[in-house]
Amino acid sequence: LWHTHHRSLVRLAALLTGDNGSAETVVLDSFVALHRLHRCGLARNDALRTLRRLVVAISRRAGHAARRR
Repeated sequence: LWHTHHRSLVRLAALLTGDNGSAETVVLDSFVALHRLHRCGLARNDALRTLRRLVVAISRRAGHAARRR
């Protein structure tokens, strides 16, 4: 998943956060969260869809945190 989708996920996160550095962090955090979910029994078929949802959710949280500062 990393090699195939990393760039597109960073672009998505950058659009949502407005910052390339934050986008990289969001994608890394999303892969870590996906790994945790996978250990809990997530089916591999759902991995990319779940990863995209995680990127969106974590990007939103990053945006909210930045606006609070």
